[in-house]
Amino acid sequence: MFDLARRPAATVVVLDDDHGIRLTVRLMLAAAGYHVVSLVADPHMLPEIRAASPAVILVDVWDLEPRRGLRVLDELQADAALRDIPVVALSVQGDRPEHCARYLRQGCSAVVAKPFDRDELRAAVADAVLAATGMPSTVFAAD
Repeated sequence: MFDLARRPAATVVVLDDDHGIRLTVRLMLAAAGYHVVSLVADPHMLPEIRAASPAVILVDVWDLEPRRGLRVLDELQADAALRDIPVVALSVQGDRPEHCARYLRQGCSAVVAKPFDRDELRAAVADAVLAATGMPSTVFAAD
């Protein structure tokens, strides 16, 4: 029988310009059993993202400079080592269908609207980990 407790935690990279969001997401996902690496959303962070070997990448696609998050998505898709890693978009525009469609066309596997619901975000990450690894991620209980 496979023991989930002995399996290493999946790594999630969080890319967001807002320190408070990075901290909140890191604490939330760490409490659910993930290893979390938090970075400022910037295309120049690709070497650090590669080094983290993430199972999932969360990207704020609508930040203080609206095109920066979209450029990050383009860079992730162009990078051979990163393009197959599931990306979950975090966006203040995530509740607008036209924006969701755009993020999905740019390679995101899911879109979570900000402000995000904790359970929705954890479920999106769990689904992305399953898609990436073929293994269920940490089981969590709704608070």
